[in-house]
Order: sequence, then C-alpha cells, then structure tokens
Amino acid sequence: MSEIKKTVKKLVSIVPPRNRRAASPAISMVIITAVTITLVLISTNYANQTLERQRAVSEFTTVKESIVAFDDAVRAVAFGTDAARSVRFSLAYGAMQLIPSNRSYTISADGCPGASYTTDSGIIQYSMPTSLMTLGNNYQNYFLGNSSLAVSSTAQTVGQAKTTQVTGSVNMLLSYRVRAMLEGPSILVGSQSVNYVDISLIRLNITRTVMQHTDFDLVARNAAIHTTTSQIYSITGNTVTISVECDGVHEDVVIPLPSSGQVVFNFIVSDVKVSP
Repeated sequence: MSEIKKTVKKLVSIVPPRNRRAASPAISMVIITAVTITLVLISTNYANQTLERQRAVSEFTTVKESIVAFDDAVRAVAFGTDAARSVRFSLAYGAMQLIPSNRSYTISADGCPGASYTTDSGIIQYSMPTSLMTLGNNYQNYFLGNSSLAVSSTAQTVGQAKTTQVTGSVNMLLSYRVRAMLEGPSILVGSQSVNYVDISLIRLNITRTVMQHTDFDLVARNAAIHTTTSQIYSITGNTVTISVECDGVHEDVVIPLPSSGQVVFNFIVSDVKVSP
C-alpha cells in the first residue's frame, strides 16, 4: 500500500496546482487502478501460498502412508523368505534422510551374567519445514507402535514411527523395537525343564543419504540374520526380566515361564539393508 501512496504523490506533484482540480478524475482513476492491481497481487500471492501449503500437507499425509507401507516391507523381509521389497516415495516439499547408527541398544537378562547383546541401528526420517505446515511446538504422536522400547508378543508391532515438531521442522521417524518372548513350551532336557526365550531386533543397515525434490523407490533387503545362543542359566521363580536400554532410556520386560528351572536366551538380529 505504501507503493500506491508514493505513486499517487508523484502523479499529483507533476500536475500544476491550477490544473489539479480538473485532473482529479484522472488521478482518482489511477488510484483505483493501482489499488485494484495491488489487491489482485496480494490475493494471488495469498492464494499461491495457501495452495503450496495444501500441497505440502497432502505430501506429508502421503509420505506417512508410505512409511507405514515401508514398515510392512521391512518386517516382511526381516525374518521371512522375501529377498527384497520396495515402496514408492514422491517428494516435492519435504526431505527424507537415511541416518545410520542413530540408535544404540543394550539388551540383557537380569541375573544372567553374559546373557547380553549390544548393537546399533539406523533410522529413517522425513522432514517438512514449519513454514509449510505446523502441528504445534513440542508436538509428538505415534502412528506406529508407542513409546515403549520393547514388546512381548506377536500381537504388538515392533515398528515404531512417530510425528514430532521441533524448531523449524515437522518430522516423521521410523525405527524398530526389541521383541522378547517365550519361544514355546519348555523342553525336557535330561531331568531338567529348559525354557527358551527369543530376543529379536530388526537392525536397519543404512548409508547416510538425503533425498528431496525427487521420486524414488525405497528398498528393503534382507542382508543377514545373526543368532547368538546363550548358555543355560538356572532361574529361581517363574519369570525372567529382559532389560532394554536405548539412548539413555531403560525399560524392563517380564517374561513368564511355564516352569522354573533353566532358561536359554536366543538373540536374533536381522540386518535389513535400506537404500533408494
């Protein structure tokens, strides 16, 4: 609007004082035209910004659905027979990062020295600038799994995906949790009942990569499955506690045993290579 005022003053200044009254209709027409053009430009700019935000939100929603589909692909190849699966992503506003060795895990069985496993895993992160969409400061919501570090049944997904907002960006992150559960009924070995507890983790094998303003297929491949079996431990009582630590957070999972006596721990880690 300041530009309009400057234009009007300039037009008025070049008109001789004695002619200004006669020139007032022409000046009025200039003012009306200038105001109209300015309003059209403002409206167009606002409409374009609104349209861009709508497209960004639509992309965010689509990527969220694709992350859920990619989690299905990862879990299918992790311990299954499928060699590889892929999911299509289209990015015009946000960026996706493959971040290696982002989460560090230490898994151990309480009261069983030596029954432990330490490893790390990558994560997948998608980011959208808050200039295009915002969910509120410190926003956090899980759309796969929850905040726990471990699960103890097949009914619970090991996938963990959440939406967060930090300064400057809204992010979606995909990672994986530990599953600790009884393998099945105890097995009689000699005169002793032996319980087998499986502790599994999907480890994302990632090379640091950033994708933006592009379409690509994100591929999950089963690289290897590593199994480490512990010695036989004697357990007092009918439960065993599995402790999981990840990035300074600690959580215990209590596994009920069908019989007291002895227990063996199988640490099963699936390497899933993720690449565009």
